[in-house]
Amino acid sequence: MGTHKKRHKLPQGRNRQEAEIAAELTAPSHTVSRDSARQAVYPSDLSEGAQALGIVALLFAAASWMIWPFLLGATAATTGYIAYRQGSRTLGIAAIAMSLISMLAHLILIPLYFAFT
Repeated sequence: MGTHKKRHKLPQGRNRQEAEIAAELTAPSHTVSRDSARQAVYPSDLSEGAQALGIVALLFAAASWMIWPFLLGATAATTGYIAYRQGSRTLGIAAIAMSLISMLAHLILIPLYFAFT
């Protein structure tokens, strides 16, 4: 029996645009070769863009504690997730955690404030 290789068709139209956008937004994989597993990404190996994005996400999360908890919190969580996916794990997780705590605190504390005043 012969082996038949499948030919992959390139997506057309809208699917092709979505595939191109997805390829631009995903972080490149850090592999040694085709057969090896992923390498560990060390902080010194991070791209400057991933680290900068993590810092921006952390700034949004800190600002969400003071003003606009839902708008800035959602922005920080989204930006933190993107930073996490690009390799800035610690900054991404910290930004997501801070923004979620900010949003939950706003949901709990504001109704309590108005209930007892």
